[in-house]
Parts: sequence; C-alpha cells; structure tokens
Amino acid sequence: MLGDLAGPGIDAADLYFQGQISESWALEDGIVKEGSFNLDQGVGVRAQSGEKTGFAYSNAITLEALGLAARAARSISRAGQNGTVQAFTTQDVAQLYGPDNPLEVLSRAEKVELLKRIDVATRALDPRIQQVSVSISYNEALSHQIMAGCDLFIMPSRFEPCGLNQMYGLAYGTPPVVNATGGLADTVVDTNLISFKNKSANGFVMSEASSTSLLNAIKQALNVYKNDQAAWKQIQINGMNLDLSWDKSALAYLAAYESLLMPNA
Repeated sequence: MLGDLAGPGIDAADLYFQGQISESWALEDGIVKEGSFNLDQGVGVRAQSGEKTGFAYSNAITLEALGLAARAARSISRAGQNGTVQAFTTQDVAQLYGPDNPLEVLSRAEKVELLKRIDVATRALDPRIQQVSVSISYNEALSHQIMAGCDLFIMPSRFEPCGLNQMYGLAYGTPPVVNATGGLADTVVDTNLISFKNKSANGFVMSEASSTSLLNAIKQALNVYKNDQAAWKQIQINGMNLDLSWDKSALAYLAAYESLLMPNA
C-alpha cells in the first residue's frame, strides 16, 4: 500500500485509521427519551510533495479502497496542488473477528435500570429537586455546555503534554485547578498576590502531585469564590482574555525557526 503512495516526487506519505462505536441512552423525569447506536469507521491517506499535500479518504477499510485512496492522494500531490477527494464509499464487509466491546458489559435493560436508579438517588438528595436528566453517552456539545456552566474545573493530571480541557475552562470563565505539569503549567497561572495584581492569575496550581496539595488548591479556590466575588470575576476575565489560538502559537514557532537561520552574534 505504501508502495502505491511512494514514488518520484513524493516526499512523505502516511495512513490514518479510525474506528468508533458509540451508544447513547437518556432518561428525563423517569422516562427514556433517547436510545441510539452509531458505528463510524474509515481511513485517510496523505501524500506530500514539497509544500503540496494530497489527501484522500474512504469510509470502507478494504484493500481495494486503500489502493484507490492511495493513488488519488498521490495524483493530487504530484499534480502540484492541494486537495481532498473521497475515493471509495461504504460497502458491507464481513466481520472476521469478534472485538471486545465495552458497550456490551450491560444489557439494554440494565442500562435503563441504571438510569432509573440514578434518577431516584438524585431526587432523594433534596426535596427541592424537581427535574432530573440522566444520560449514558458522549455528547461533544453537551460536554462544552457542562464545562461552561461549572464554577470550577479540576484537572490534577500527573502528566499532560498539552491538555485541551483546561483551555476550554479558561475560555468559558471556569477557572481550572491543575497540577504544575506540561501544558497545564504552560497555560494556567496560579492565583497569588503578584499574579492577581498584574492580571495574569487565571486558575489555581497545585504545588505537587499529591492529594494534600490538591485539597489545598481546591480550598484556596473555594475561599476566593465564597469571600471575594470581585476577585473571582477578575480571575475569570483573565482566563477568557487569554489568547491560546494557533494564530499566536504559529507566530512563536515562526520566530523560533527564523532565529535558527540567523548567524550567531
């Protein structure tokens, strides 16, 4: 397959495979409002020639589909232009192996029963609770709404090369509590007298990766939230004003590369 991609004029080539199965169940006020099952799979093929990139994709993972996608990507790249094409459409393919599926841990009836138990337990917490919505699913839009609706976001990762969720929190005015590692340390500035005064404070940073440090950081955040709403609002504004886009990062990369080309002083 890589032989179909490679050849004169092609500098680099790669394949990307994707396979995803998802299931969603939702219970609202004791009634099942949603039940769905989705299967999504495919492969992407990319060929690069200088600054030109050819990309083709197929939602059928077969040898014939891969061959067509590879040749399409190579043709686009060698033709001197950027582009994307769909090289193949879905076909019914016999399943050769029975994969372990975490969705099958519980039957449909057991999943609905679990939702009902959560509904009952939630209502028992406080008589003032009138409406309860429970779901077993992943919903990208809902996850962002939940993040934006939170007062505080806790992300005490021991290791985090970059991290997106703390950046979502900053953008939505949900100050994060994080461990000082990787991308978390790069984006979250601990709240103290100096950082608050210069308006760089946008969250709360643990001094070390330990339960004690996490508890102290949470207590510090709750103390500000409960006792100084003006300060809390300023921390939110600081995070929301932070530019973490690729527009800024790309300029930083460009400056770094240009500095490597300059002769030593």
